[in-house]
Amino acid sequence: MARQSFRDNRFHKKHSSDLLMRIQFAEEKQSVTNLPQTKLEEFEDVKEEAIMTTLHSALDYYSTIQADDGHWPGDYGGLMFLLPGLNRDGGWGLHIEGPSTMFGTVLNYVSLRLLGEGAEGGERAIEKARKWILEHGSF
Repeated sequence: MARQSFRDNRFHKKHSSDLLMRIQFAEEKQSVTNLPQTKLEEFEDVKEEAIMTTLHSALDYYSTIQADDGHWPGDYGGLMFLLPGLNRDGGWGLHIEGPSTMFGTVLNYVSLRLLGEGAEGGERAIEKARKWILEHGSF
């Protein structure tokens, strides 16, 4: 479900938000506390109790997405660090939401090839990037 949702919306919401990992960890590690949500009205004074409750909620949440060895994993391992930035036109920008540029596209194309991605690999990212580069002046 989460994987399909990310795939279907990858050109509209490019950040994965580590959703698959968060779902998996939520099933494995249940929250140990049930703290009330703290809401403040506009111009209301912030009480120490509200701050402490919010901090405890944050710590509780982050403990559920922490791996057993103490680190906080993400789902951008290996080639997956490069692929989400692929734009619909086949190129890459300077950042994950940027429009395609020659620099971004060539950098990612060469990186993927050096990492062993084949001509048809990465959901045809290599083929799309090569086409984008050739259509925009080669390199």
